[in-house]
Amino acid sequence: MLEGYGIHTLIWDAADERLGEWLVASPADATGRGIELHVRQGGAAADLTGANVYFIWKHKKTGVRGCEPFEEIDESLGQFMVYYPAAMCEEEGVVDAQCMVSWDDKSISTRAFTIHVEPVIIGGTESKDGFTLFMETIKRYEDVIEISTEAADAANEAAEAAEDAADSASAVAEAIQAAAQRGDYDGADGEDGFSPTATVTQTAEGATGAQGPKGDKGDTGNTGATGPQGPKGDKGDTGAKGDTGAAGADGTDGVSCTHSWNGTVLSVTSASGTSSADLVGPQGPTGATGATGPQGPAGADGTTFTPQSPLSLTNGVLSVDLSGCADASDLHPRLWLIQNVGYVAEGSTQAIDATYSGITDIAVGDWVHFYEDGEAVLTATATPEANRALRASGRICAIGKYQAIGFTPWTGTTGSTHRQYLTSATFAADMATFSYLNLIYLFYSCTNLASVSGLGNLSGVRSMRYTFSSCAFTTIDFRGFDPSTLTDLFYTFSGCSHLTTIYADATWALPSSGITGSQCFYSCGSLVGGNGTAWTSSKTAYTYFRIDTASTPGYLTAA
Repeated sequence: MLEGYGIHTLIWDAADERLGEWLVASPADATGRGIELHVRQGGAAADLTGANVYFIWKHKKTGVRGCEPFEEIDESLGQFMVYYPAAMCEEEGVVDAQCMVSWDDKSISTRAFTIHVEPVIIGGTESKDGFTLFMETIKRYEDVIEISTEAADAANEAAEAAEDAADSASAVAEAIQAAAQRGDYDGADGEDGFSPTATVTQTAEGATGAQGPKGDKGDTGNTGATGPQGPKGDKGDTGAKGDTGAAGADGTDGVSCTHSWNGTVLSVTSASGTSSADLVGPQGPTGATGATGPQGPAGADGTTFTPQSPLSLTNGVLSVDLSGCADASDLHPRLWLIQNVGYVAEGSTQAIDATYSGITDIAVGDWVHFYEDGEAVLTATATPEANRALRASGRICAIGKYQAIGFTPWTGTTGSTHRQYLTSATFAADMATFSYLNLIYLFYSCTNLASVSGLGNLSGVRSMRYTFSSCAFTTIDFRGFDPSTLTDLFYTFSGCSHLTTIYADATWALPSSGITGSQCFYSCGSLVGGNGTAWTSSKTAYTYFRIDTASTPGYLTAA
């Protein structure tokens, strides 16, 4: 029903073509709205066989952003489709969006277009105040009484018509009985009357006498047997409406209907009992910020912070001066901070603004050695293996919160991407030296990555957002991995269509609080848990990142 009703078809015929003014999304959609992209070149369908197409978006109000892979409709005709992700529609506002096509070592994106996430009136997060809901409920109750009164009037009119019909039938029956008593119907013949005169006429057939006067009425004969019922006659015309009968006797008193309201719950008591309804809906969206109030009294003097070299504090900005570092090349070429996406080039002596108070060990990162045979080794050791040809090598911040492409040797910000050459990844045993790790976007869209090993060597892993999105491995082994520090599993395995089995220790248990991750298993159509739980599109949340048992279905296999 209504298949494709909410799909916006966008025709992209030229690189700088504007795709439209704006589109609409809503939190009430459940894979209802989305985009069907038709890529053309010179008016003809573009053959995008082997290409990857992505939907890139950023919510201007919340700052949340994401990247969703399009599903192919027909690659040879350049037709793809994607549904708006739930994270994009969580709050109303304006979303900036682009569509990007990636193939070989090239990529190109559309001009930015706008999507309006509109508020929900029914079935969403918006709600009326309790008093308005109370008045609407009373109005519905009064409407029911009015309808019931109309129905009662109609029933009384039908009863009066039935009584009129019964009266007419009784009158007919009485008339028939009176006629029978008079002898108008079956009775014995009376005696012939006496005719004082008679006239006889001779005819060819014989003599005919003239009829004499009517004789006296004979005695009433016995009532004959009832004859068979005749056929039903045609329906007669509707008679004129009779006069309204006299008012009937007063009915017995009914049970009074009462209601009560305590600000949240409405209770109605009638003859059938008491019914209650909690009319307080979910909390509505945060209102606009009010005007700034008057300044309060001055607080007590705080403790003066005096930074020591290489830290400095100027106009409220804490900076790190790297000019005194003995070996500036020891810094990662793109050293990512925790909350922003700026980076410091290799060998730079410029100061870094530490904009997040949680930064620790910022100069310490793990090394990644990417070899020509397709394996990437993540290690705490700076020196790659001497007997292996090296494709690229670099250092990434172990606690970085990666927000874009370009922070690993296989996804450089400039030049060709090397993701297509990455076929295996290994976490070395010395990775255990790091007690705080983020793996955000680490292997994102490495579509030829067929094996990952050494996950049990990691500790203190917090975020795995998009870590393995669109990878090619069929199995992955988490045995020895401690999940107790995980906080974010957003789209971790999204698009892993070849993944069939995830191994873990029998004692595996996610934290009971402080963890999120919608669409953790988005589009993992081949995945099956150890107890036989098969992947379905309605079970993609992070909660299914658990051992599959009869009482708690999940997608992990205990080993």
